[in-house]
Amino acid sequence: MNFKIISIGKFPKSSPYIKMFEEYRKRVRYKVELIEVKNEDEEIKNFNLQRNIINKNSNSEKEIIILDKNGKDIDSEDFSKFLEKKINRRYKEIIFFIGGPNGIHSSIIKSNLSLSFGNQTWPHLLVRVMLIEQIYRALAILQGHPYHK
Repeated sequence: MNFKIISIGKFPKSSPYIKMFEEYRKRVRYKVELIEVKNEDEEIKNFNLQRNIINKNSNSEKEIIILDKNGKDIDSEDFSKFLEKKINRRYKEIIFFIGGPNGIHSSIIKSNLSLSFGNQTWPHLLVRVMLIEQIYRALAILQGHPYHK
């Protein structure tokens, strides 16, 4: 099982979020790939970019999950159960897609599973850190590791 996080926009070189992201990436026992995609200014370019990213990464051995504030809001235990099901079904990769400042096109959200970190709006760079921490937490829960307590 591998994880791929595709995110519109890039970490600035001096961002403190990079260090936090890397700290959790080291703790995850599976490969975690971060793909940062340049943000396009025009909405139509963003839609085409998003659609191309989704199409390029879609197949039966991969699960694509959109992070969207209107997605399903689940707690850490449910997220760990969700990942356990994907691991047991032998998915080769779980792909998380984080949109840019203009969000993700509604047709892409409707055609994929979407999860939420709540109704609040979070900085896109911080969402990457929150996501990798939740992946680590979910795997710790599955292993019975005390990190979650």
